[in-house]
Amino acid sequence: MTTFVNASSRQISSTHARTAGRSIARRARNSLLLATGAALAFSGLGAIGAPAAQAAATDSSGFIYTDNGTSVSIQGCDATCSGESVTIPSTITVGGNILPVTSVATNGWSQVGQITSMTIPNSVTTLGNGLHENRASIVSVVFAPNSYATIAEYGLALGSLTSVTLPDHLAAVPRGLVADASQLTSIVLPNTVTSIGYAPFTYSGITSVNLPTSLVSTGYRSFAGMNLGAVTLPPNVTYVGEDSFNNAHITSLTLNSALTTIDGHGFQNNQITSLTLPASLRTIGYQAFQTNSLTSLTIPATVTSIESYAFAYNNFTSTPTVPGGTTVGTGVFASSGTSNGWLWSSLDGSSASITGCDATCSGASVTIPSTINGKPVTAVATAGWTQTGTITSMTIPNSVTTLGNGLHENRASIVSVVFAPNSYATIAEYGL
Repeated sequence: MTTFVNASSRQISSTHARTAGRSIARRARNSLLLATGAALAFSGLGAIGAPAAQAAATDSSGFIYTDNGTSVSIQGCDATCSGESVTIPSTITVGGNILPVTSVATNGWSQVGQITSMTIPNSVTTLGNGLHENRASIVSVVFAPNSYATIAEYGLALGSLTSVTLPDHLAAVPRGLVADASQLTSIVLPNTVTSIGYAPFTYSGITSVNLPTSLVSTGYRSFAGMNLGAVTLPPNVTYVGEDSFNNAHITSLTLNSALTTIDGHGFQNNQITSLTLPASLRTIGYQAFQTNSLTSLTIPATVTSIESYAFAYNNFTSTPTVPGGTTVGTGVFASSGTSNGWLWSSLDGSSASITGCDATCSGASVTIPSTINGKPVTAVATAGWTQTGTITSMTIPNSVTTLGNGLHENRASIVSVVFAPNSYATIAEYGL
């Protein structure tokens, strides 16, 4: 069978074919353009929007910098700075435009040799942590007068640093400010500082520091391990952070009338002998004043919470009175000591437990006292047991209501144990 196709049909078919071909070609070109544009945008070579970041440049003084078209960041210095005292410029001319220098070491730091001294102008609003991260060797850092610069965490934590002058309008001392700056022995905090961060002076050579009158709060281990001596808390401080003054060798302490919170371990391990708690105080944290030398204490009625062991292991002659309604933790006034050879501890300050005997008891027949350090003895060996030599005989008074298992657990060497007449004591498992 023969099929006839007229000229008109052939023309229509040819036209459709050309149209379809052009459409396919256009789609292909469009796809190629889209793919090319995406690739350029991804690579940063042809993106529509923000201009590409500027490459680092070096000014005539050797400072390495980058700019964003409106300001400059200093990111290092070449060999020009080695062995020199240098001043970072406050402006740099870029492409005929004078731009302010507003940051230093916010995006790394590059340096050749050691810089003897570096002065940072008051045009700088931010010092980053690039000096620390890149272990810059700088002996002295000085912020020019009237500086409002902020300093990043560990911003000046440099092993080479021996001297620093902080911004005179600094508001916050950051975490690890001069941590590990073992050659730095002194620092002055300006009277604009309101907060002190996490362990800013740890492992530095600083042993004492001023407390700015502007101070409002202290952070974790702000002054821990220092040698502060007499401390007067500035008038605006409301919060003392955890471990802020732990083991700071404080011999006397004056608290202010604005203080509301002393966090855990705040003043632990010092030599404080007397203390007046302000009426503003609300919360006293865990072990806040543990292991000091307090002999007496008045707790104001405004205190709503005293956490465990807050005043443990001081030298109280009598147990302080806690205001009614105050939430009280465990062992707030816990104490311990040695009297006539007997080791004792007291969890609540109202009674005592005998925890052992020193060499005085060795080879002797002994009687545990019914009172010790003004407290009735109500327990024996409930918190362990320490002993030297062998005790020939040990008499337990009828004031004792509990014999724990400390003798057994610590393998006490005792030949004879006698409970005094009229004893109602209970004996723990494996007690004897």
